[in-house]
Amino acid sequence: MRERIARNLATLKRAITAQSPVSLLPVEGGWSAVLRLPATRDDDAWVLALLERGVLVQPGYFFDVPGDGHMVLSLLPRPDQFEEGVERLSALVAEDCGLTPAR
Repeated sequence: MRERIARNLATLKRAITAQSPVSLLPVEGGWSAVLRLPATRDDDAWVLALLERGVLVQPGYFFDVPGDGHMVLSLLPRPDQFEEGVERLSALVAEDCGLTPAR
Protein backbone atom coordinates (compact mmCIF):
# COMPACT_ATOMS: atom_id res chain seq x y z
CA MET A 1 0.00 0.00 0.00
CA ARG A 2 2.88 2.40 0.71
CA GLU A 3 4.17 1.92 -2.82
CA ARG A 4 0.75 2.70 -4.27
CA ILE A 5 0.40 5.85 -2.18
CA ALA A 6 3.91 6.99 -3.16
CA ARG A 7 3.24 6.28 -6.84
CA ASN A 8 -0.07 8.16 -6.82
CA LEU A 9 1.49 11.11 -5.00
CA ALA A 10 4.28 11.20 -7.59
CA THR A 11 1.64 11.18 -10.37
CA LEU A 12 -0.11 14.11 -8.72
CA LYS A 13 3.12 16.07 -8.29
CA ARG A 14 4.01 15.56 -11.97
CA ALA A 15 0.59 16.88 -12.99
CA ILE A 16 0.95 20.05 -10.93
CA THR A 17 3.55 22.19 -12.63
CA ALA A 18 4.74 25.65 -11.69
CA GLN A 19 2.37 27.06 -14.31
CA SER A 20 -0.62 25.13 -12.98
CA PRO A 21 -3.49 27.00 -11.32
CA VAL A 22 -3.67 24.04 -8.90
CA SER A 23 -1.36 23.72 -5.93
CA LEU A 24 -0.63 20.81 -3.64
CA LEU A 25 -0.54 21.55 0.07
CA PRO A 26 2.35 19.97 1.96
CA VAL A 27 1.74 16.27 2.49
CA GLU A 28 2.34 15.29 6.09
CA GLY A 29 1.70 11.58 5.72
CA GLY A 30 -1.39 9.45 5.45
CA TRP A 31 -3.28 8.49 2.33
CA SER A 32 -4.81 11.81 1.25
CA ALA A 33 -3.62 14.87 -0.62
CA VAL A 34 -5.09 18.35 -0.33
CA LEU A 35 -5.28 20.50 -3.44
CA ARG A 36 -5.99 24.20 -3.75
CA LEU A 37 -8.10 24.82 -6.85
CA PRO A 38 -8.76 28.15 -8.61
CA ALA A 39 -11.56 30.36 -7.34
CA THR A 40 -13.64 29.73 -10.46
CA ARG A 41 -16.17 27.70 -8.43
CA ASP A 42 -17.08 27.23 -4.80
CA ASP A 43 -16.16 23.98 -3.04
CA ASP A 44 -19.49 22.29 -3.60
CA ALA A 45 -19.56 23.25 -7.28
CA TRP A 46 -16.07 21.75 -7.72
CA VAL A 47 -17.14 18.52 -6.03
CA LEU A 48 -20.24 18.24 -8.23
CA ALA A 49 -18.42 19.13 -11.46
CA LEU A 50 -15.76 16.53 -10.73
CA LEU A 51 -18.37 13.95 -9.76
CA GLU A 52 -20.07 14.51 -13.14
CA ARG A 53 -16.72 13.59 -14.72
CA GLY A 54 -16.34 10.47 -12.58
CA VAL A 55 -13.81 11.95 -10.15
CA LEU A 56 -14.54 11.55 -6.45
CA VAL A 57 -13.11 14.18 -4.12
CA GLN A 58 -14.13 15.66 -0.81
CA PRO A 59 -14.29 19.37 -0.05
CA GLY A 60 -11.61 20.65 2.28
CA TYR A 61 -14.17 21.84 4.79
CA PHE A 62 -14.91 18.17 5.62
CA PHE A 63 -11.40 18.18 7.14
CA ASP A 64 -11.50 21.71 8.60
CA VAL A 65 -9.14 23.02 5.91
CA PRO A 66 -9.58 26.80 6.10
CA GLY A 67 -10.62 28.79 3.06
CA ASP A 68 -12.40 27.94 -0.16
CA GLY A 69 -11.11 25.90 -3.06
CA HIS A 70 -9.53 23.01 -1.19
CA MET A 71 -10.24 19.47 -2.33
CA VAL A 72 -9.07 16.27 -0.66
CA LEU A 73 -8.08 13.34 -2.87
CA SER A 74 -7.49 9.81 -1.69
CA LEU A 75 -4.13 8.36 -2.70
CA LEU A 76 -5.48 4.81 -2.34
CA PRO A 77 -7.02 4.08 -5.78
CA ARG A 78 -5.28 1.83 -8.28
CA PRO A 79 -2.61 3.89 -10.05
CA ASP A 80 -4.36 3.67 -13.44
CA GLN A 81 -7.62 4.94 -11.91
CA PHE A 82 -5.80 7.67 -10.01
CA GLU A 83 -3.96 8.88 -13.11
CA GLU A 84 -7.23 9.02 -15.07
CA GLY A 85 -8.84 11.02 -12.26
CA VAL A 86 -5.95 13.48 -12.17
CA GLU A 87 -6.20 13.91 -15.95
CA ARG A 88 -9.93 14.62 -15.69
CA LEU A 89 -9.39 17.07 -12.84
CA SER A 90 -6.64 18.83 -14.81
CA ALA A 91 -8.88 19.06 -17.88
CA LEU A 92 -11.72 20.61 -15.88
CA VAL A 93 -9.41 23.15 -14.25
CA ALA A 94 -7.93 24.02 -17.65
CA GLU A 95 -11.42 24.44 -19.09
CA ASP A 96 -12.47 26.71 -16.21
CA CYS A 97 -9.32 28.83 -16.54
CA GLY A 98 -9.32 28.96 -20.34
CA LEU A 99 -6.09 26.96 -20.58
CA THR A 100 -5.01 24.02 -22.68
CA PRO A 101 -4.65 20.95 -20.44
CA ALA A 102 -1.15 19.47 -20.20
CA ARG A 103 -0.70 15.99 -21.66
